Amino acid sequence: ICGAALFGNHVLRMRPAAERVALLRVAIGALLILPLLAVVLPAIEIGALPGPEPMSATSGAAAQIGAMPAQAQAHWEINIVMVLYGAGAALILLRLVAGIVTLQRWTMTAVPASDESWAAAATQAGARLRRPVRLLVSPHVAAPLSWGLAPVWLLISPATERRREQAAAVIAHEMAHVRRLDWPILIAAQIATALFWFNPLVWLVERELGRQVELAADDEALEHVAQSDYAQAP
Repeated sequence: ICGAALFGNHVLRMRPAAERVALLRVAIGALLILPLLAVVLPAIEIGALPGPEPMSATSGAAAQIGAMPAQAQAHWEINIVMVLYGAGAALILLRLVAGIVTLQRWTMTAVPASDESWAAAATQAGARLRRPVRLLVSPHVAAPLSWGLAPVWLLISPATERRREQAAAVIAHEMAHVRRLDWPILIAAQIATALFWFNPLVWLVERELGRQVELAADDEALEHVAQSDYAQAP
């Protein structure tokens, strides 16, 4: 799945970024469905090797006694593999939870934007979205970001707020992320990475998705803001 998605992403490199994002989203969805299919679908048994030859009762008992240590060793190795897998998945999920908690803490300590240009741009964007949009200023954010579904939280830094001429461009970019549901999709991509953290191709898909959603948001924002003004936005 990941190999096909990365290959398709390369083939579509001359197409709009939104098409590449759609392809990578399908890959993330397929990865999330795989564990469910493994549980729901019946197992397929393929008889590729001949069955064991019949043996006498005496030789069979001796073979079972000799196989007991090997079975115990195999069971121990399986447990080690499961522990390593669970530890890797838990670390990635813990990082995800820590990131969401950090966003919540930044949002709770942020203050509403006082500049009228920013407030007006956020209000206008919220009216088009038909969902509440809350624009806040936080000293913790290095660059503008958006998260949440309802309400939608837009966080900007104090330095960004002072550049009032960039309000329309910044809001247009972040609202493009919101309309495209990029934040929940990126959360889903991190969950897929936690499930398949041992596969380097999954990490490449997640990284490429993060890059392409930014390009797609730029393309959509340019439909509402002049290119010269957008080029000066952070």
